Amino acid sequence: MHIITRARRLAAAIVLSWTGLVQAGEMRKTVDGLIIDFGVSSSAAACRNPGHHDPAMHASPWSARGPHHLVVTVVDATSGQRVGDAKVRATVEPLGLAPSRKNLQRMTVHGWVSYGNYFDLSEPNLPATITVSVQRPGMRTPSTVQFQYGTPSQR
Repeated sequence: MHIITRARRLAAAIVLSWTGLVQAGEMRKTVDGLIIDFGVSSSAAACRNPGHHDPAMHASPWSARGPHHLVVTVVDATSGQRVGDAKVRATVEPLGLAPSRKNLQRMTVHGWVSYGNYFDLSEPNLPATITVSVQRPGMRTPSTVQFQYGTPSQR
């Protein structure tokens, strides 16, 4: 593996751990030549961490947008480069509840491109399915992956 790619992945892991995103469970999937990672933190944690806070994205109180912040990173599996030109959408569907669909906003955190938005994952006993769709310019259809989040021991 290329040294720069390792350094980038290490930096991403550090950023994710700083924001409280690291948790048990599968957080990475590869599809259509894209590596897609996700993490979830409380909105309060997202706003108080240096380098993570994006004033435009976090301008309104988190309670108005959802108590959790979903962050997705997209990497080209061949080059190891972060993908910054995609349209990313997420659907969060807690078991037995209506899904919430949102476009994820492009963010730059510590010089790294990621995508994020707020969701309500506050039901501690409900697992949720998180579906992430990534569409790059020139793609006819988006690349889509699903993650399982939230057994009570993972939260």
